Amino acid sequence: MLLRHNVSSHPKQSTQMVQLMNSEFANPLTNPFASRLVVVLLSLLIATPKLLQAEPPVRQRAVDVFSLHDGTRLLGISLTPTQDDSQSVLLNAKWLQQEYPVLFQSLTAQAAERPAEQTDLADRIRQHIAELRAQKPDQIERVGYLQERLIDIEAQNKTKAKATQQTSLDLVVVELPASVIRRQLLQKPEIRNIGQLALLNGIPDVETISAADVNSALVAHAANSELRMSLPTSVDESSEREWLRLLIASERLFGESCRLIHFSGRYVSADNQTAAFQQLVPDMLQGQIQKQLSDLLGQPAHNAHKPQQLQAADRGAPLDPAAALLAGKSRLVEVSRLDFDPTSGTARVTIELYFRRDQADDLQLFCSVAGNASTTDISREQLQRINDDPRVRQVTQLFGSLGAGSAELNTALSMGAVVEVAQNKATQALAAQFSNTSVDAGPDSLAVLRVKLTELPTVLTDQGPADIGQ
Repeated sequence: MLLRHNVSSHPKQSTQMVQLMNSEFANPLTNPFASRLVVVLLSLLIATPKLLQAEPPVRQRAVDVFSLHDGTRLLGISLTPTQDDSQSVLLNAKWLQQEYPVLFQSLTAQAAERPAEQTDLADRIRQHIAELRAQKPDQIERVGYLQERLIDIEAQNKTKAKATQQTSLDLVVVELPASVIRRQLLQKPEIRNIGQLALLNGIPDVETISAADVNSALVAHAANSELRMSLPTSVDESSEREWLRLLIASERLFGESCRLIHFSGRYVSADNQTAAFQQLVPDMLQGQIQKQLSDLLGQPAHNAHKPQQLQAADRGAPLDPAAALLAGKSRLVEVSRLDFDPTSGTARVTIELYFRRDQADDLQLFCSVAGNASTTDISREQLQRINDDPRVRQVTQLFGSLGAGSAELNTALSMGAVVEVAQNKATQALAAQFSNTSVDAGPDSLAVLRVKLTELPTVLTDQGPADIGQ
């Protein structure tokens, strides 16, 4: 239209313009100006694809819609769709900052006024130190350890306070009181799940594209990297877990813990043993001999050591009553579970750590770690050391006199070494759980702001469509 208007408004130039278009533009690829024009037009079209297609209606998208009384329209995922008094909504922080900067600034300012994450933890440590000094004055070393951790945590609080102001947020979880919500549109649970996964994994334009496009983007993302399936631990949960972690760490260092081994369906005490796992070599030997005798007698071999599919217990799960009976009144119980396969020469050791705050409480699982090993991980020196153990020598001589073959004895000794390597790996993993660095955060963890909207900003927003049904 603009080009046509310009030509018709200048009669003397119209003929020349038409001739120029017919001659010079006839083959745009041979005309430098025309070629540049084509490139520019194509670049504009590629760079602005949204101009070519309208956004789908909100009912076809993967996000819930919350229309507030001040005209704000939030596009996110409801994390509490069944609650009536409030709604906890997951939002893309960059989208919120771009669409509603006043609201974003209000929420971030409100969060900045809150105490640092671990202020409650620091207060707990101070109170615990005071109680130890009053009730157990002989716990000088434990008090000293807690004081060192208190200093570290207070320093971390200051660092985190500065980092919070400088770090860009990925997601915002805002609690919306029912009083600020004018109208809401909630998607079906399966659609909401797609939208939540998309927000967690940084899929672009989740708020404006269709649920089908969001799903396709998720599939493509999953093909190249592992999907993030859940939000990071909340501040309250992190603070509570960090407090338990600190109590357990001090108990491991300065208290008395009970160590148990679960093997072949029974629990064995590992306390007061110079080599906890070498005591199980006789059991391994016995298993090998039993298998050999069964084969000779033509009986079905009962392999008590067949690898099992170990089920990871959930945090807070109670300790097995049989193990709890052996543990007695111990506050801290470490259970090592053995699972090995002589045929493949592999072993897995899982260590579960159970703790109770008070004597009246039950022992509950705090964490579980594992170590894997195979015959390729063992050394000749390690085999020789195990073979030289007096208890092992006694058992090998006994079964050798009964006719056990050297192959079976060597296999059992090798598996003892493999289990020992797996145990060492699991022990190292357990120690890492109680290093001074928190284990809940990772280098690729999301920066999430959790905040409650107490009141709407005083400056009304006019961005976004007003009709929730579009």
